[in-house]
Amino acid sequence: MNNNFIKTKKILNELMKQYPYDSLKEDNSISPISRSIENDNLKIIGITGSYGKTTTAYIVHEYLKLIGKRSVLYSSAGIDSPLSNYDSSDEVEIPIFDSSSLINALNGAIKYKADYLIIEVNERTIEKGYLHNIPFSIKAITNLYPCHNTLQYTKEEYIEIKKSFFKDIPSEDDTICIYPIFTEIPTEEFLSLNNKPYKIFSSEHIASVKNFKEENIDYLLYPTNDIFHNLDGLEFGIRTKNKSYPISSKLIMPFNGLNITLAMAILDTLNEFSETTFNQLLKVITIPGRDEIIKINNRTIIISITCTPHLEILKGYKEKGLINNIKLVTGSFGNGFNTWLPEYKGEAFKSYVNKSMKWVYNYIINNCDYVYITSNDNASSSIQDLLETQVKLVDGKIPYEAIINRKEAIEKAINDSKPQDVIFISGRGNRRMFCYNNSDMDFFLDKDVVEKKIKNMEE
Repeated sequence: MNNNFIKTKKILNELMKQYPYDSLKEDNSISPISRSIENDNLKIIGITGSYGKTTTAYIVHEYLKLIGKRSVLYSSAGIDSPLSNYDSSDEVEIPIFDSSSLINALNGAIKYKADYLIIEVNERTIEKGYLHNIPFSIKAITNLYPCHNTLQYTKEEYIEIKKSFFKDIPSEDDTICIYPIFTEIPTEEFLSLNNKPYKIFSSEHIASVKNFKEENIDYLLYPTNDIFHNLDGLEFGIRTKNKSYPISSKLIMPFNGLNITLAMAILDTLNEFSETTFNQLLKVITIPGRDEIIKINNRTIIISITCTPHLEILKGYKEKGLINNIKLVTGSFGNGFNTWLPEYKGEAFKSYVNKSMKWVYNYIINNCDYVYITSNDNASSSIQDLLETQVKLVDGKIPYEAIINRKEAIEKAINDSKPQDVIFISGRGNRRMFCYNNSDMDFFLDKDVVEKKIKNMEE
């Protein structure tokens, strides 16, 4: 029995004495004879960062399942734990948001006899100490942008919280760390946080800008032709110290190149990487609610969580004549729904939303051709007030239409589109629960609205 597993079991048993947790379903795939036998080779992978955590975690999870491994995923795109009561297609705000959710993750992985437990690690999760002492086999970070969460932290606090995930890892833990070349702070600040073995990934461009020697990079993304990214996907290479691998993916947006590179680094470090299988997955994989693409009648519909930096990338495509108009469906969410975490309601949150709204609409004006302003989790705020506030930010600066009903706004954007247009639907990703006010909810996905509309168009 490995040291990490012994420690994990001990921590789990202590937590289960103190906190409530979910009951687990039976796993009928395990024979009655072997149900009492634990898989003591369980490895826990933690992925933090400012952006790309969900995508990286999801790629690693789906790859491991593809090669026949038992993998459990706790990410904001969904919780895929076969013995739990969660629907793996439903987005969650924060995967590990308290001690009970950590128990569910560990207990579910152990009872499932999982080979791997993959956890997307939010800064709140780190700050609250929920993962303190958990023996990770791999700790990885996608990137670091100090202004990523100014609602809760100063720049300095944010950096220190991310650092603390890697600081002073116990000597008995069999942990390998994987870091990028950071663009905002010196990479060396992370390398000195512990004495564990580490690997570095980056791109040729970042390595050049930061004057980082390529021979010190374990996984290096490099362009293989003039067209690295477009709306058909990504084409590039990843060079290790021993070999170069051509990569072809249906995932769009250039930043996903580094997410893919980190996913490969994690899998290779686990000795699970196969070039053929990895590319096989990348040609078909879709990350729920993250830049999901639907094409219809020579139009491209993109469904995502956020529109930054996506719109400026799309604008670059337009300037090259690759697409026509960029039409955005978006809307600001309101003040805290009664079941939201405390930091997502109240006057401080309201002020943060208003400041963010001004910045985002300035970004939209500079990078978009038409915007449909609509509802998005109104909660305790008046939808009419929310729309009027947003309209004031765009009136006279960009063509727009304000439509209260989100489903109608999505349908209208599709109806108004012309060949080569891109309709970008932002703000909800694969979030299913929709808060109309502080007590009333509906359940639907933006993607469901799009697919229903397309089906009606084809009939």
